[in-house]
Amino acid sequence: MKGNEYYQHMKKKEADYLLKLPDNVQYPAARCAMDKNVCMYGASSSSGVESMNRANKNGVRNSTAVDPLNAGMRLIRLEAIRFEKYKKLAWGHELPLTPKGMEVMEAAFADVVPSKYTRDVQEMDTYYHYTVCRTAGGGVLYTVTIPKQPQLGSWFGTCNCGVPKRDGIPCNHMAVLADAGDIPNPDFTRLSVMPYWFRTEHWRRQYPRHVTCNGTVNLQLVMSKYDPEGDIQYCPEWLAPNKAGRPKKNARKLGPTDHIASSAKKRKTKRFCSICHKFNHNTVDCYLNLMNVRMQDNVPEEEDNANVDGESGGI
Repeated sequence: MKGNEYYQHMKKKEADYLLKLPDNVQYPAARCAMDKNVCMYGASSSSGVESMNRANKNGVRNSTAVDPLNAGMRLIRLEAIRFEKYKKLAWGHELPLTPKGMEVMEAAFADVVPSKYTRDVQEMDTYYHYTVCRTAGGGVLYTVTIPKQPQLGSWFGTCNCGVPKRDGIPCNHMAVLADAGDIPNPDFTRLSVMPYWFRTEHWRRQYPRHVTCNGTVNLQLVMSKYDPEGDIQYCPEWLAPNKAGRPKKNARKLGPTDHIASSAKKRKTKRFCSICHKFNHNTVDCYLNLMNVRMQDNVPEEEDNANVDGESGGI
């Protein structure tokens, strides 16, 4: 593991935080390697970790700033609405693939021409071993494996090009095999080569018709069943808008002019003379100040008669 090389240089508290969850739990790539039926579903590294944050951001996060209990009840109500919405869509959809599955299938078979590939199929005990290579441009030889027994109505297999494992969709080599009809099975078609998670049947399994998600939870019901927690403080509603939230992803960086404009201005002091009551000078510089008059009376006579060049005056 590459992390062992760097953990020894880290603080214990930081290393314990990173090692709290195993890699196969927190990293999609590690979860993908756990089983052959697990795929990245288009994600790379950890790009899909916070994919669900936006789903409840507007409704739940605004309530979280005020009261965690209201935020939890809001989340339950949103999940109930979402469950009933997708249950209605799943059982009202008549095509064998979901709407997303139909789009993926059209994109996968859009530019596939079987005559541009050389193919060879070998029948094994439990799967079909299929090699394909593009005829033009010195193409690379790829290997596709198709199971003989479908899984939930799907003959979706694997390919060493990495696209099915990474994106969870048929690659060009698998699409060529389905379009060319090289598999001796009439049920192996464009629809059946799609993975089972794009099938309407699998969609309906996630939203059973006889299951109803009850989201009618309110504050009176919670107060009647549970005792309040005295150590949890309530955040008043007028304070919630001032709480800092998640930093904006595409926020504009402040430049020097922005910092100058937002910086504190130097306070200018007013000059006022309490002797002559004017604002263009202070008391020290006032010509009516007795100290200034006394200093003028003590000026030597030689300095009064000095000319501009500093020489003593005379006839």
